[in-house]
Amino acid sequence: MWPLLYIHYGFQYKNKVEAAVASVKNIGIGTVKRLIYTGTVLAASPLKDDGNGFKDLMDEACWTPLNVHFPYGCDLVGGATLLSYVSASMANMLSLVTGDEIYYKQIKFLEETIGKVPIVHIDDSYEGRFLCASSFLSTAETASYYQEKYPEFHINQKYLDDPKREVKWGSNKLMEKGFVYKYDMKKLLDESISSARKLGVLKLPSSG
Repeated sequence: MWPLLYIHYGFQYKNKVEAAVASVKNIGIGTVKRLIYTGTVLAASPLKDDGNGFKDLMDEACWTPLNVHFPYGCDLVGGATLLSYVSASMANMLSLVTGDEIYYKQIKFLEETIGKVPIVHIDDSYEGRFLCASSFLSTAETASYYQEKYPEFHINQKYLDDPKREVKWGSNKLMEKGFVYKYDMKKLLDESISSARKLGVLKLPSSG
């Protein structure tokens, strides 16, 4: 279980660190061949060292300045899910539809730190130190897509305000290895909406 859930759902651990350590200790010794730890996307940012603006490109050469403090930690993975609940990552993307201010603040913090929001389908994830994202867009672009494709949803006007930053996605390491993304932005966002509906998070009628 993701450590943050231990906090939100009333488990016995006091914080994320304690929950993470306990989770690792509970792994069966001798039965696990490999443990993959995924770091937050906030470890990498095109934010300039003085915090004043962004570099032109976001790639693996970017490291977040050490003086930047993170109240949140998140990465944006969406698409169809086998989980019985909506993950925090998907909840961030869906906050533009649900109006959940807590998750909206998290995705906006990510945008303010990185310039835009990198998103990837769960089936397009990749092992290794790579910036893995099929799309790099602003929250306003995401909100605009939701508004156009799903007019039955009420999109808060503030979600549509776009700062129009010029920073671009510059990572090609995965493609140089022959990796091809199978899911674009539209497919990812549509599957996230569909999954949320199946889980009862979005109870509006289907748009057909």
